[in-house]
Amino acid sequence: MEQKLGNDHHSCRHRLRRVFGRRRSGDAGTIILESQPCPVDAVGNVYIADTGNNVIRKIDAATGIIRTIAGTHSYPTAGPNGDGGAATAARIAPTYISADAAGNVYFVDQGSSIRQVNASGNINTVVTATTAGGTLAGLATDASGNPYIANSGANIVQKLSSPGAVLITLAGTGTAGYSGDGGLAANAQLNRPLAVALDEAGNVYIEDNAAIRRVDFKRTTARARLQAGLHAVSQ
Repeated sequence: MEQKLGNDHHSCRHRLRRVFGRRRSGDAGTIILESQPCPVDAVGNVYIADTGNNVIRKIDAATGIIRTIAGTHSYPTAGPNGDGGAATAARIAPTYISADAAGNVYFVDQGSSIRQVNASGNINTVVTATTAGGTLAGLATDASGNPYIANSGANIVQKLSSPGAVLITLAGTGTAGYSGDGGLAANAQLNRPLAVALDEAGNVYIEDNAAIRRVDFKRTTARARLQAGLHAVSQ
């Protein structure tokens, strides 16, 4: 069974809690128990990491219909499984999630790996727990579909230029701290970054402990720099 939701996707988190908080059902009779902030793709589809049900769900922008696009409602007993097959047949434990303009969905699975559900509905692991080397938190994708990862456990922010490629450290030295404003982002210290976001110009914003920091790519050189404090968001 599918359920139709309203069109106000900007209040996704609030709306889902209100609609499902009284045990109203969604697709397949399930209930959204918990969700991280919901990304929206280029055509307005909304994606939900339904952590309580171990699935990822999609609200279609045109119809308002919600359906499950990944997961079986069962928690995985081992590492990532189901690679190469239908995402709806894989056991997952999704937390943070992002979507690109091509309809690919990236999510953190079990807090340690990055997986992709492609536009055809198949799932693959693009960053393993061994490669990531830390507890993963927020995700974002740029205009080219490259995922950016807030690696909270390693105190860095990373970029994946394409699935299967080597992770690039964008910001942070790996040592917890707070330093480096105005200098190269790779030489700065971060302290368990929790979230990452991008603007239309390609600048990267990092939730770093109690501050919002920006990696500025507006310069003609490729020397990414950090600016600190909430004021950086409006600059």
